[in-house]
Amino acid sequence: MKLRTGLVALAVGCLAIEQAAAQAPSTSPSSSPSSAPSPSGALKPGTVSPTKKPDASKAAAKDGAYHMTPVRAVHARIQNDAPKWDSTAKAFYTPFAKNYSHGYEMALDGANTASVEGALMFMQAEGIDVTQQSTKCERKNNMTYVVFYEINFAQPNATLAEFQEAGDNPEYGPMLSFDVGKCTNVSDNFPKECLMMNGNQGTADIGPFVGGLMKETDKRAPYPDTIWFSFPSSCPTLGWKDDKAECRKKSHRVLCADNEQPDGVKCIFNFKILGYLGLDDLVGITANGTYKSYKEFCEAGNVEFSTDKTTGNVTESIDFWKDPGNTTANQQRIQKMLDEYDNLVQGKSKINTMIPDDIVKNFKPLTKPEDLAKDNPECYKNAYQCASKPCKRSGYSQFCKVCTEASSDCKSAPSGFTFPKLVKAVAPATSSSGSAAKGGAKGGKDSKTSGGDKGSKSGSKKSSAPHAPTMTLPALCAILVSVLISFGRQ
Repeated sequence: MKLRTGLVALAVGCLAIEQAAAQAPSTSPSSSPSSAPSPSGALKPGTVSPTKKPDASKAAAKDGAYHMTPVRAVHARIQNDAPKWDSTAKAFYTPFAKNYSHGYEMALDGANTASVEGALMFMQAEGIDVTQQSTKCERKNNMTYVVFYEINFAQPNATLAEFQEAGDNPEYGPMLSFDVGKCTNVSDNFPKECLMMNGNQGTADIGPFVGGLMKETDKRAPYPDTIWFSFPSSCPTLGWKDDKAECRKKSHRVLCADNEQPDGVKCIFNFKILGYLGLDDLVGITANGTYKSYKEFCEAGNVEFSTDKTTGNVTESIDFWKDPGNTTANQQRIQKMLDEYDNLVQGKSKINTMIPDDIVKNFKPLTKPEDLAKDNPECYKNAYQCASKPCKRSGYSQFCKVCTEASSDCKSAPSGFTFPKLVKAVAPATSSSGSAAKGGAKGGKDSKTSGGDKGSKSGSKKSSAPHAPTMTLPALCAILVSVLISFGRQ
């Protein structure tokens, strides 16, 4: 009798649990808290991109949990293309796109930028030396314009937790190089930090992040306060020419809509193009109307910059690039760039030949570093290192630097302040064969099929070992009921 009563209770409980499970909303074990996908199409100007499934981390953002305060900065980027103006959106976008919304999505979709103070560093170091040209009379990457971007960004908590004690780049992850929109391969694979943005190849899923790296000591072009930055796409292992539609649906959303504030949860950055300068005008090649472009200048037998291949010493240079190893001379070059951009915005330029007046009228001035600093959060609020040491925001990039000497712009955390303890993301458990549950992107030829897509195939063969059958809840209930029936017949 007791046995029969116990079986009845088990059966009733089993059926109740089964019914409740059937009514509960289903969840995917592979969904990460901050993986709200971006739409496969481009963002519409002035709109917020919709999400297609619940995002658990949104609730955390509303309940008072810690999240990085957004930071506003101004960056620069040397480009071969002049941005296009959209009169409806009243904004610039990349000219390689079919329209503004597509162009906004593409402009920094896996790209690197620089601090304004270091805008000319890479060009000087690697772009103008005629002895390094792969195509005669063409600068490296056909460098033609310096474009200014206003950036707003906020990192995910998992990124801050992962890198908060590493390096000299508070608020940032490591800077990653991007080639044609995807992470540059290291050996035969992508950098681990690139894979971690979506938890590929068994890595911890820390989410996408903006990377930063100080680069002010290159002897070919020592520009003080030079910082390089990296901006990933939602699929950082896929390039510009790859189809990212399916990958974007399964990956973290990176780019915010142009009027949407980044929070490190829904998305991590947005931007707008403020304006740009023609490099041939800036360095004096088009002065006096003798030459219309660097190509004409070079084909006429002139040299912009040249070094000795053995010693690296400068052998010939136009006036603008003289004394390249002198930090003071390099700072003066940057000041000339800033002065000319100011003149352009104010309609006072006397050297502009490359940009039409009807385009120039849409340019916006660069916000001064001191004004950016007034609006941005103190470093200790966003950076673990700055909670215990005085820090200051530096330059147009508003990069937080740990102070090595007393200064009026160095700020310490208030007495008793403690930076929140952020939890690091954990890599998924591995199977008995040693491979992680998530597949991931391989470098080289495999990147098109498996890069960045959480649902991509790992390429491993299926195991031929037999598996024990799994007992489901309905099957267990059925067995219990059949046992009860047998008791009833006795």
